[in-house]
Amino acid sequence: MRAAWLLVMLALPALGGNGIHVEVNRLPPGARCLAFKAGRPGVEAIPVEGGFEFADLAPGTYNIEIRAGSLDVIGVDLRPRDAEGRPVEVSSVAPAVEKTIREFFEHTKDFFDRRRMPIVMGAGDRAMGLVENVRSGDTTTYGKAGGKVLFRLDLWEFTKSFGSWRKTKSTVFLRRFLAADEFDTTKFVYTRALGGIDLASGEVRKVKFDLAAASAPDCEVKK
Repeated sequence: MRAAWLLVMLALPALGGNGIHVEVNRLPPGARCLAFKAGRPGVEAIPVEGGFEFADLAPGTYNIEIRAGSLDVIGVDLRPRDAEGRPVEVSSVAPAVEKTIREFFEHTKDFFDRRRMPIVMGAGDRAMGLVENVRSGDTTTYGKAGGKVLFRLDLWEFTKSFGSWRKTKSTVFLRRFLAADEFDTTKFVYTRALGGIDLASGEVRKVKFDLAAASAPDCEVKK
């Protein structure tokens, strides 16, 4: 279950359109907040007292990102979808399942310089892994790095079939080019507490988050 002290989400009456209100405890001056759908550019929020407002958002599933100085807290949605496209809630997987998935990941190679799988969650015969990828050199796909770092988060989906687990899907969740010095000095934190905010038509959602919780054990941090 998602930690209740990290996130409280309430459905509120429609206030003239779709939106998300983000209330942040211990919010430092100059912080920014974005809402994004998986694999798409983010929409920046309007700062308000004690938090941020997103207005006129299209229906869909959003993730919240809070940038505060050298801290970048990214909400992640690790829920697989059922046959009707509805999200399925996940929890920790059995140690043996996680070991199998991580071993598969460790033996998979690509063009990234550094990569790791900080979070693995699952539900029944489905499992999801968050994959962190870093590339500091030139790439044939994205061109010359030019002193920048390609930072990409992927979602890997695994399915159990006939007693064995196999990777069935890979989705780009977030992609960004950062100056090398900015990347090196930024602390990235991934939390499910700010991910998977389902926004229906005519709905306003309220999210509460304690920024101090970004140092909690259940928030995964870039190493």
